[in-house]
Amino acid sequence: MGQIIERPNFAVWLKDQVIEPVRAMKVAYLPFLMVYFAYGLTGVTGIAAFYWTKDVLKFSATELQLAAFWVGVPWTLKMLFGQFVDVRPILGSPRRAYIFVGAACVACGYLLFAGLAGGWPPIVQLGSSLGVYYIASVVVAVGLVIQDVTADAMTSEMNTGDERDARSIQILGRIAVALGGLVAASFASTIALIGSNEDANDSYHIVFLIACVVPLVSILGAIIWKQRSFDRSEWNKPILFGGLGFALFVIAIQFMPLSGKAEVVWLGTAIAVGTFLYILARKLDKKVIRALIAVATVAFVFRSMPSAGPGVGWWQVDVLGFDQEFLGRLQIIGSVLGLLGLVFAARHLRNYSVAPVLAFLTVVGTILTLPTVGMYFGLHHWTEAHFGFGARTIAIVDLALESPFGHLSMVPILAFIAMVARFGNPATWFALAASLMNLALSTSSITTKWLTQLYPVSQATREASVIVVQADYSNLGTLMILVTVMGFILPLLMIWIFRKQLNYRIETPSQ
Repeated sequence: MGQIIERPNFAVWLKDQVIEPVRAMKVAYLPFLMVYFAYGLTGVTGIAAFYWTKDVLKFSATELQLAAFWVGVPWTLKMLFGQFVDVRPILGSPRRAYIFVGAACVACGYLLFAGLAGGWPPIVQLGSSLGVYYIASVVVAVGLVIQDVTADAMTSEMNTGDERDARSIQILGRIAVALGGLVAASFASTIALIGSNEDANDSYHIVFLIACVVPLVSILGAIIWKQRSFDRSEWNKPILFGGLGFALFVIAIQFMPLSGKAEVVWLGTAIAVGTFLYILARKLDKKVIRALIAVATVAFVFRSMPSAGPGVGWWQVDVLGFDQEFLGRLQIIGSVLGLLGLVFAARHLRNYSVAPVLAFLTVVGTILTLPTVGMYFGLHHWTEAHFGFGARTIAIVDLALESPFGHLSMVPILAFIAMVARFGNPATWFALAASLMNLALSTSSITTKWLTQLYPVSQATREASVIVVQADYSNLGTLMILVTVMGFILPLLMIWIFRKQLNYRIETPSQ
């Protein structure tokens, strides 16, 4: 007789795959999950900000990439904020007060955006539109960094020392961000339409005033937080003074007549983060250090791959005819499927190391960029002629396939860092990990800026609804192909080089 193969029970599969994060949820997690949820809510201004910078402020691709770089600078200073959260309570509050301070910064940044959009004299007199936009973006980023490093410290306090529990907490955190993004997406297109009337510059300020509600969510989470026993860490003086020195260095660079300020700051950031990681990790076991270097290198390369820049979005609007309503629909689809991807992948993420997760995401991500590249060369015209569907259907299907993987890459990385943080200074460890990952994003911004300068892309310039300068997307196809090839080869190469070290599992001390 042949061997009977037992078919998997769907109910068991559903329980393992879908109920896993819910089963891991505890009421005590709610405060820091609300902070992460508020972070996801910041996407509510995404579509409006895209059209505002495109049609009203008329920023170039290079200017927008530089804005993305400067927004990343506070995130690379996260280790400095982590030191204060680990060591110095504010008015006796080691967590709650920091959430309040971060919320105040986020609200102030949105008010700066509102003042710029509404033409408020005290705001517009601060400088050029580009300068005020940079300042507002950085102020919001500072607030989000403070809240994020504090929430990371909260998660560490909940960590029992079991790696599976650490991954569950990280998955729940990503789910909270995704839920916030879903709620934001539900309102993003409606809010964007507020600013897209004939008097757009006068209406976009309403968008940012509405966004000032977002920090209230994290404030509520801080209010209900019940502080456990707080083990105050000692000041890590090299990191403290090095971080303060680096902050002063960044500020000083802004007042110097340099043409490559972003590149200088990037180099200084790389040296600072590398030095701080060495200082913090040098007392760890050598095998742990080797595993940490492997994870950091692979994750850095994966996150630092350049994009084709804002030109893709401009082309989708100007050539493919995507509007606010359709972009809002895409954002909702992306948020829903991104959330489902986290839920269904929860069990697998708990059981796999960094290497297979990032390798899988690299291959899938490359495949799913091909439809967009294909549409540049006329794929949507061919599908419409032969199958009856065009660019919008392709965009929806492509996004539906891509979105479930969007939130997954950081989960195994953060879980690994959570285990290392059990050796002490949890907020500083999380902060340094985030600093490294955001240095990778800054690297992506810098290389994207270089590529957009090498292969320039420009949108149409309009005056009174009349095009005075035609759009030029002739280099966009080459740019998209180049970044797709780079994004496929380099991460897989790093994973292959560090394949042995990536499989090391850390044994942490018990509480």
